[in-house]
Amino acid sequence: MFTDEPSLPIRVCLQSEEAALQRVRDVVRARARGEETAVQTVVSFTSMQALLEVLSPRRAQLLDSVKAQGAYESIEALARALGRPRSAVSRDVRRLAGVGLLQLSNQPLSGHGRRCAVRVPPRRVRFELDL
Repeated sequence: MFTDEPSLPIRVCLQSEEAALQRVRDVVRARARGEETAVQTVVSFTSMQALLEVLSPRRAQLLDSVKAQGAYESIEALARALGRPRSAVSRDVRRLAGVGLLQLSNQPLSGHGRRCAVRVPPRRVRFELDL
């Protein structure tokens, strides 16, 4: 089930793999010294091209639709609203959920089967692009 409780903000940025690993190492070392560190959710991409592959025009349209609607009871309902094949929308939804930009909730149906509700998570997303 969805919760309206705000979760941690997500930071989306461009960053090399080495820089991302160094950030993690710094946090681990600080915690090992007993220092408190801020909890962060960071999604980093190694290039602008990698970021744009995830946030393609079709996926941006999908995000806009979910945000405007508030939520969809199923991926099938979202696909109908977008006029796109369910399988393509399902792939896009799962990719966006994988980076924290959508929230999914599996709900069992009476009898058999399940449906996957979709919504924008209750969090702030901050994009940082150093070009």
